[in-house]
Amino acid sequence: MKIEHLNYLLEIEKCKSISAAAKKMYIGQTTLSAIIKSIEDELDVRLFHRLPNGVAPTEKGVEILRYAQEIVTKYQEMLQRCQLDSNLEKRVHFLGDSTTCTFLSVYLTKTLQELDARESASIIFHEVERRKLVPSIIDGLANIGVTSLDSQVEVEPSITQAKRSGIEAIPLGIDRFYLCVRPDNPRFAGRSMVNVSELSQERFVAPSHYSAVPNGTAFSEVFRQLHCVAVLPGVEFVKQAVAECGSMITILTGRNLINDPYILRGQLLAIPLTGFGVPNCTSIYMFSRKRSSLSFFETAIYDALKDYGKQTLSSMDLADETIEPYPPLFNLRD
Repeated sequence: MKIEHLNYLLEIEKCKSISAAAKKMYIGQTTLSAIIKSIEDELDVRLFHRLPNGVAPTEKGVEILRYAQEIVTKYQEMLQRCQLDSNLEKRVHFLGDSTTCTFLSVYLTKTLQELDARESASIIFHEVERRKLVPSIIDGLANIGVTSLDSQVEVEPSITQAKRSGIEAIPLGIDRFYLCVRPDNPRFAGRSMVNVSELSQERFVAPSHYSAVPNGTAFSEVFRQLHCVAVLPGVEFVKQAVAECGSMITILTGRNLINDPYILRGQLLAIPLTGFGVPNCTSIYMFSRKRSSLSFFETAIYDALKDYGKQTLSSMDLADETIEPYPPLFNLRD
């Protein structure tokens, strides 16, 4: 029996389908079925029940899969300690919405570089829409991802969908929307808070990932009512447009403003918003396969994200909009 074959078993368990696992592992379904049969013959046990819509481990199969995971994990740790090259073992696929991929890219890349002295580990970021992140993990695009969700509308359905497929849902923190303007803006510069209803006639420039169609959230409804003069492909383009054109405004989440050069140099002001009809907050969640099933480097990303949430994102967990909007870690105006 090969380590590679144990990985096949674990992939079948994740996908709950031999054909789906074969496709993801780039081998033929017939070949994979033959490998399962050979392992079952070698161990003299039946590993999976065949079901109408896939497979499920037998009682004995659950025990064997647990051993398989322990062996694969120890094998990966051995490779790391011996500094062996293995692009397959050292490649992490990460899912996130546009904003998440932007603000976590440097942090997660640095995490892998510090962990792997030879700098051969890599992370591949895949941008997906917020509501498609959990289905993408279920479909096998990646084993881990982070996204923001509307606390009132999107959190509960996403968690329910995740739990049905054995996906962990871990809250990392809370974020908010801020009005961003130039410091010479005659209407809003110097304000400590702005009601979003005051923005209806302003020249609004938006990042392309903001919803242009109704999605049931109070925030999307507000954005659709603003006088949008431009939709730009990324947050950095949006901030540049506002910084260089005094008549424009934008609305961004706090994650986009962490240690931001435009804010730090005083080229843009970030002002808390109110008046959405619901509390001005979005929930940031990590969705992941069970930690015990992740590879060595995926586990490192998993742990780093939990630490990041505790140290940074939790600082924005404020339910009262009248509280000082910038806790110490986010005191962007200093």
